[in-house]
Amino acid sequence: MIALLLACQGAGTQDSAAPEAAPTTMPLSDAALLRRLSLDLRGTLPSEDELDALAGGEDLAALRAAMLASPEHAERLVMLLSEQWLTLTEEYPLTAALVGFSSEEEYAFRRAVGQEPLRLLAYVAANDRPWTEVVTANYTLAEERLLQIWPLEAVEASGQEGWQVAVYTDGRPAGGVMTTNGIMWRYNVALYGRSRAAALADLLLCDDYLQRPISFSSPTLVAEGDLNLATQTEPACLNCHATLDGLSSALFGFEFYDFYSLDELSVYHPERERLGSYYLSAEPSWYGSPLDGAAALPAAAAADSRLVDCAVRRFTEGLWRRELAVEDFALLQDLEADFVDGELRVSALLTAITETEEYQAAEHLEGADPLRIERVANARILSPSQLANVVEQLTGYRWWYLGYDQMDNDTWGYRVLSGGTNPPYVEEISIDHTVTRDLVIKRLAQAAGRHAVDSGAIDGGIVLEDAAFEEALISLHRRMYTAEPDAAWLAEVTALWEDVAALADSEQAWASITSVMIRDPAFWSY
Repeated sequence: MIALLLACQGAGTQDSAAPEAAPTTMPLSDAALLRRLSLDLRGTLPSEDELDALAGGEDLAALRAAMLASPEHAERLVMLLSEQWLTLTEEYPLTAALVGFSSEEEYAFRRAVGQEPLRLLAYVAANDRPWTEVVTANYTLAEERLLQIWPLEAVEASGQEGWQVAVYTDGRPAGGVMTTNGIMWRYNVALYGRSRAAALADLLLCDDYLQRPISFSSPTLVAEGDLNLATQTEPACLNCHATLDGLSSALFGFEFYDFYSLDELSVYHPERERLGSYYLSAEPSWYGSPLDGAAALPAAAAADSRLVDCAVRRFTEGLWRRELAVEDFALLQDLEADFVDGELRVSALLTAITETEEYQAAEHLEGADPLRIERVANARILSPSQLANVVEQLTGYRWWYLGYDQMDNDTWGYRVLSGGTNPPYVEEISIDHTVTRDLVIKRLAQAAGRHAVDSGAIDGGIVLEDAAFEEALISLHRRMYTAEPDAAWLAEVTALWEDVAALADSEQAWASITSVMIRDPAFWSY
């Protein structure tokens, strides 16, 4: 889509000697940009050592490169990609008990299924492999539970804790993320695999079939009486089905007959490959180009220019924290050029995105275009996964209840209330601060503050008379906000500490101070 719109602009209509547009935003300070980079690329706050290195003249580019090479980067990519791939759901047809696990493993089992495709995507990105490998890989990633119930064999370490590079042993063709069980389980609605094919087209190519215009001049489907005949002859149906059914046919080896059978849902069925032509009346194809079954899918997908276009769009939206507009296409073209020059390595793309004015904006300059002010977000709000990570980093606290991570679950937890997704119902993160998000942060902050003192993550024995008191406050402020506190803040927080200590003790005072600081917008925005 991006490439098409760019082509329509005309390559010769721009003056190559034209001056660059003047900036319309005030950029973040180096320390604030370091915080944003760390939260986006690792899901954690920068350390005090990194702050000291920056203050000592360390180049931000070098610090960013270290973030991209860190183990935390792959973990962050898993959660960033999950916002768009929507595989971390609780809607799978099989429960832990139905596949032989205990009920206490329900959360871990469902998260393992949903993370499989995300882990593969993150593995390709974090290891600087070309992005085309996400559709050509002959491997996946698996953890212990998946190795027990799916036809998988581990082959080597992945660098992602608890996950190994593995291969399927059921004879399925290579296809990277397209042929993972995680995708098959998530997008497993009937209709002969059409929903699965449509999901892959949207996720990999940004080709959303649901956005295509459909107009029926008469009650065609009723008149035809044969849905397949209508999809092959009615122009309104052909708008989608002319390409969708060929892709569905190519993936027919994943068709299942029993929605609640582990074997049916987990094992590839090569004997059903040719049935797609029968049930769909469509031969395997990739957007009109004939395919020799699923084995030909990887080459066709890798050669489609929309795979690269879509990757640029999705990673840019993920880091800019907003949907793209027509006005962004020229800049996206530059980002795509950087991506291609970087041999389709995601690290090259992320580096280019984080260099954009849109990414580094702190505030809009006076007189900025109102439409641009509306489009370009200055401050981001921590996603549920980012919030959970940084609170744990600071206090050692992770909010669990009945075996469920409360910031990464909807059955027992608060992922949606804190701004996250809940596929298939809530399909995008919330970019606005809401009452429910504030309530979740309040409860999280209260529990984390107390835990920090009880666990020793924060020394609750330091009292006002100690020489280390002010130093401890300054250190906490730097770690949480990536900035030095001013005298007014120190005086205000010290007074709050005194009031709480007078009513309780020093430990409760430090717990309260930590809780209040977590609830400050300076902490949960970046």
